[in-house]
Amino acid sequence: MKQNNLFKFIITGGIIILALAVGGFYYWSEFIIQKNVTLNPSTGMTITLGTPDGDMPSIKKELIKTTTKITKRIPTGVYLVIFSSQDKLTEIKTVNLTEDTTIETPQLQYSTARLDKTLDTDRLNIHSVAYRYASNDDYKITSEQLLGSADWYVAKLTPNNSNRDTLKIILHKVNNSWIVAAKPAIALWVDDYQAIPQDIIRAANKLGFY
Repeated sequence: MKQNNLFKFIITGGIIILALAVGGFYYWSEFIIQKNVTLNPSTGMTITLGTPDGDMPSIKKELIKTTTKITKRIPTGVYLVIFSSQDKLTEIKTVNLTEDTTIETPQLQYSTARLDKTLDTDRLNIHSVAYRYASNDDYKITSEQLLGSADWYVAKLTPNNSNRDTLKIILHKVNNSWIVAAKPAIALWVDDYQAIPQDIIRAANKLGFY
């Protein structure tokens, strides 16, 4: 009789220990090694998340791909996130998932094709502003670029009279209107224009001095 009771006690204890082990493993796998990741793409954007392919900037195994907000539980670790759109430059970044994380779409630059198309559409408006600071009687725009999210414009103003200097100008689109961010100058210096991104200033200077 005592042996039967001892056997039942051992069996019951074993079942309890097994249940605790299973429950502990479930808790560990669900709440310790897995975290919530929320992908929240902006309109027209696609966010893709997956495991990196070694040192290559590409995804080996795709886990999530979405154009709408979505939340999933995935193991902690290092992942590659790709932000893409039909008319913007693709951006890739690495995410080390150690806690619940929300991934938003960063500010992406437009593709060259989109920028060229937008410039064709908005060229008259842009030129009307630029020529207020350098009359088209004295200068003509001989080289120009639209940059960023189609909100920065750089141009080279070539003089009609060879005795004048070639100038650079930068315009910025604010509240759907173009304004001059850097007045015509032979060269533009980063320290003089803290409100203008450095890559925009460099792009203007690269248009040349002749």
